[in-house]
Amino acid sequence: MFQIQRRCFYKKSPKIFGLFLFSFLFLSSALAESSFYQLHVKPVGERSFDSQSGKILLTGFGSTLLAQTQDPSMRHQWQNNQTMSEKTADYGDRYGTYLVGPLIAAGQLIWDQDNGISHVRAMAYTGLVTQVLKEGIGRRRPDGSNHVSMPSGHTSNAFATATALTYSYGYKMGMVAYPIATFVGLSRISDDKHWLSDTVAGAFIGIWLGRASSYSTQELKSQLETSWNFVPVIESGRQGFLLSVWF
Repeated sequence: MFQIQRRCFYKKSPKIFGLFLFSFLFLSSALAESSFYQLHVKPVGERSFDSQSGKILLTGFGSTLLAQTQDPSMRHQWQNNQTMSEKTADYGDRYGTYLVGPLIAAGQLIWDQDNGISHVRAMAYTGLVTQVLKEGIGRRRPDGSNHVSMPSGHTSNAFATATALTYSYGYKMGMVAYPIATFVGLSRISDDKHWLSDTVAGAFIGIWLGRASSYSTQELKSQLETSWNFVPVIESGRQGFLLSVWF
């Protein structure tokens, strides 16, 4: 009975996907003139499709296609050779369950607010895009438990955190954060919850949106608050202009 209910749910997933996408577009349009849009939506949209993001997306798409050719053999190797113990894989599962990243971001919001906001943005956009793709693609998990295998949410979340931390604190932080994120992805393969290509796709989504979300909100806010006005002045016997600047 439980399995039948799950099938009915995923049969309706295209409608859920459409409703979700429509709601997102509607809210974005409604916020078009708000400060929230100017600070947290428009910049991410622009950075998500600039030249650097284009390279990330192209590399990620190609890497995912290449990894897909190795999905069966990778699964066979990990499931038959016990490459990672169940207890070890459990650590990766817990790290990627949207728990550690938010805890780190919470600490940043207390002691380093601007970078904390960037981290929260990265996780929010990564979670949104990952969920939309999961529902839209509907790929069956290796263990057959459901149809939300592609991409790996644990992996995308871990790589979004790693990327946000690297942009905030430099490559030394990345040398710690990225190996941990890779471990999270491998643990999902070990648990037979994701194919190799699921984790590769998740990694690039996290890198892509983590990078797009990493900018100074305070700096942008100060730029938005600076405005100027240019007014021509024509009076009896003299002409000129008045330039006013507010900041």
